[in-house]
Amino acid sequence: MIAPQALIMMAGTAVFSSTAPPPSLTELAPKIEQPLFVIWAPNGGNVEHMSREYYELANGPKQIWAMPTAKHVGGIRDQPVEYERRVVGFFDRTLLEG
Repeated sequence: MIAPQALIMMAGTAVFSSTAPPPSLTELAPKIEQPLFVIWAPNGGNVEHMSREYYELANGPKQIWAMPTAKHVGGIRDQPVEYERRVVGFFDRTLLEG
């Protein structure tokens, strides 16, 4: 379900830009077939709860990392060493496979 604020923002964007809103991530996630690494801040606010759903919907090789102490995109500041280890490790594994 779309929150009223998001609906208003999408409608406003469509009106002022004369373009249709982009497809939702729940529509796009099942089309993802390339490696996907979802970094999820379950206590981050916004619509972070959707990260788990996007991950579940994706079809390619995937990995998820829950960072309960981080806020939204603050994981790199919250746990910089672990963040680097996981992200670089994911790239090393998936780029070497391709």
